[in-house]
Amino acid sequence: MFADTVTSPVLTRTAHSGFLLSHSNEAGRFQVTLIASHRGGALEWPENSPTAFHATSKLPVDQVEFDIHPTNDGEIVVFHDAMLERTSNGSGEMAAHSLAELKALVLAGTEGEHMLTLAEFAEIFAPTGIVLRMELKSAARKMPYPELLTKALVVLDARGLRARTIVTSFNMAAAAQAAATVGLVAAIWLLSPEVQAQIGVDGIISTARAQGVSMVGIRCTGLDASVLSALRDGGLAVGSWAINDCLQIATMLQLGVDVFTTDHPSQAILLREGVQPITGKAEVTALSEVSQHVRDDLRVRPDTRAAHTAAHAGVAAFGEVETVGRIATAWPSPVLRLGAWNVERCLYPEATAALLRRHGVDVTLLTEMDNGCHRTGQRHTTRDVAALPGQNYADGVELVELSTMAQPIALADATPGSRLGFHGNAICSGAASRRRW
Repeated sequence: MFADTVTSPVLTRTAHSGFLLSHSNEAGRFQVTLIASHRGGALEWPENSPTAFHATSKLPVDQVEFDIHPTNDGEIVVFHDAMLERTSNGSGEMAAHSLAELKALVLAGTEGEHMLTLAEFAEIFAPTGIVLRMELKSAARKMPYPELLTKALVVLDARGLRARTIVTSFNMAAAAQAAATVGLVAAIWLLSPEVQAQIGVDGIISTARAQGVSMVGIRCTGLDASVLSALRDGGLAVGSWAINDCLQIATMLQLGVDVFTTDHPSQAILLREGVQPITGKAEVTALSEVSQHVRDDLRVRPDTRAAHTAAHAGVAAFGEVETVGRIATAWPSPVLRLGAWNVERCLYPEATAALLRRHGVDVTLLTEMDNGCHRTGQRHTTRDVAALPGQNYADGVELVELSTMAQPIALADATPGSRLGFHGNAICSGAASRRRW
């Protein structure tokens, strides 16, 4: 176990990769920005679903963020909205239903999954070291639920999870109640942009300190270096929320906020580990080859996340997009026909291109495209698909294959091994596209 030097609160990283927060008046700042999977990773899996939480439980995230509401028969369920319509096939106010009625509903975006009770959620994360970040939601008319925290703690205490739980709320009274509750990791007052604009940084500091709350959560659009510094100078730890694209994630990591919630936890983990975001890719006329020496080194590296991350940083092609065609600013026709096709290595580029042309597809998103692989005759399949109708293209690498797959059909190029081993995704366009990589 080791501890990093920080301000308030202190960060301790345990041997099982869990992160706990405890209050302190020490000077300094966080050495590590913590990552919280928001609603279980709502842009990767259906939000607040069993699938999302099981997937998050296997990630090296520091916290899992989730929302709770009471049922009308005294149970607690994990769900975001006060109304049912947006993320389930139900209707009406959440708290007006019994647990049995809510369990009969299907969560949006899932294949028949049902909402979890807080007890079921706790069972998923009890064996992990991930800190629970529980948001106390309000009823449809923005009124706090009476005794929601007290009832939730009964459930968490039954599994010994109080000491691994952070409580958050946009309602200051609820946050203050959590701050005064013994045994929790921390209490966080979440601020909407409207409240931040209304009371300002000084108002945030004075209100939080008067209520005994030592940490605040600011929407990313309202947080910069000056706001962060002022809040910390006022004795507050600072988190951020709504951090969902690569640039926002990179900005929060650079600022060094104490923690942020994200709907893209997998991307956030990679960026924190040093993998460059896709938005930073360089535009090239040909992807950089991976030398045989590098390939041999990659084959003997251990099969671990750390080794994979280090290897990723050493392959230039992962930071490139190969483009052919000029950059334009407008589509020439009022009608645009789009296609999306997983071509599964693209063994037949000419037939693929002919089908797209026959259906008049203007822009095609192509996935699982080979470039310099033995199994597809060492062909650059994206270039060959784009060439037949004379289209422009942009091609990127998803992975480099180190083993050689047999050719499913006899091909003219019988060169053993893969010349490049690139496998990735592409865009082919009948007219030039904007530069947006």
